[in-house]
Amino acid sequence: MMRQDNATGKYLILIMIIAIICNIAIIASPAFYNHDELQKIDFLQEFGFSKYVEIFFKIFKTEKFEIPVRPVGYIIWAVTLLSMPDYPFLVHLFDVIIHGIVACSLYILLKKVTGFQRHSFISAIFFAMSPLATLAVGWSGAIFDRLYILFSLLTAYFFIMYIKHMNNLYLIPMIIMSIFAILSKETAMMLPAFVILIIISYRIHDKPIDIRMAVKGIIFCSLPILIYLFLRIVPLLNSLLSYQEKGSSTYSISLMQMPISALIYFLYPFFIPLTETINYVFYPLYFFIISGMLHLIIIILIYAKWGFRTVFLYITYYFIFLVPVLFIKNSNSHYLYGSGLILSIAMAFLLIEFKYWMLRYIILILFVILSVHTIVVQKSIYNIGLCQAKLLYSMDSISKSFDGLALKKGIKIVTMPGSPDYIVRRTFFGRNRIGNISGVNFEVVNDYKNHSRKKDEVLLFFNDSCNIFIEYDEFNKHK
Repeated sequence: MMRQDNATGKYLILIMIIAIICNIAIIASPAFYNHDELQKIDFLQEFGFSKYVEIFFKIFKTEKFEIPVRPVGYIIWAVTLLSMPDYPFLVHLFDVIIHGIVACSLYILLKKVTGFQRHSFISAIFFAMSPLATLAVGWSGAIFDRLYILFSLLTAYFFIMYIKHMNNLYLIPMIIMSIFAILSKETAMMLPAFVILIIISYRIHDKPIDIRMAVKGIIFCSLPILIYLFLRIVPLLNSLLSYQEKGSSTYSISLMQMPISALIYFLYPFFIPLTETINYVFYPLYFFIISGMLHLIIIILIYAKWGFRTVFLYITYYFIFLVPVLFIKNSNSHYLYGSGLILSIAMAFLLIEFKYWMLRYIILILFVILSVHTIVVQKSIYNIGLCQAKLLYSMDSISKSFDGLALKKGIKIVTMPGSPDYIVRRTFFGRNRIGNISGVNFEVVNDYKNHSRKKDEVLLFFNDSCNIFIEYDEFNKHK
């Protein structure tokens, strides 16, 4: 028993080290923020941490369900954001460490469920390197995805412990982890379905399980989810009843979006040039065909080894945590974080279980393709972070040359031809603060030659080198 514990400890340390090494480019990224976390930093700087806790550490009322209410997630996120302005690498390091902890939790759960240490270890390593996890790790705002998956895995672990040891004491940590999961992100509403799927996996593979205890465990782990949904029943109904409204909201619900999102999420693992799923429209058809065929190879190999029932399990596990986001207007790569679990498990088990070297070589080639995709996404995160850092530093330098009154009259940023204007938009959207000055209105326009301006607003330009600059006459005008 002592040897097993020592071996498990060594494996956990090794998983964490590999997770950090394989995501070193993310840690090194000097920025890669969205307006979400920048708005929260503005709030923290203006009102302080105690006010932040007072507002966000509760289940507050919202008009629509898509407005996030995530008390646990918001508090953990705020702690990391405190170091973002001066030490961004600490934020990214924290994100990677959480990812490493999730990979370790996958190893522990899988080892408890299957009893296979090597299979579990390789699955965790594959997940640590998965392209499905990369954007959710590189973007600080996706901490909610990492947290709800972490707490979902821990819920499942204590559920299995409860089933195997028939000890009601395991229900306590299971319920606590379920609470943390749903208070980290609403997508955790699929946690009961995830646990049910584990039971189905047991039954399909003829493993003994006490159904009565399993049902009891499902009821207890579902209680926090049901209570949360009951408390938010009004915004949930508002969102469901307004699904046909044509709005510009990113989270607008559409039944027509479901098959499109499902297809893009299925193709993404082997869609090498695609970093953010929303950009799929810019790629030719052959990328869709190739990436689809490569993912289908995984499914065919699963069928050849374990049959149709395991194929059903794989597809269901892959989409289980995607169900709530399949209907929203915009698809996003970080939603695939939970799908990376089953893809990594499938790859690891196929690699070990197949005895024919030719089939193992196929799995290794697919793994190399996935790794290349990971590198492509990490490179994108680093390059965007580098550009955004230049943007923020140059903006900070210019803002310090003005007094607060001049800036409060408005700032118009004109993006020059060839400049990555989307980085400006993701940086200043919905914000009204720069440095220590609040009440600033930002406007970003693309028309370099024919832009109009309001009286006395500060006119800035963003070039293809990712720098914000001001023309000499403009500077003197406001001085």
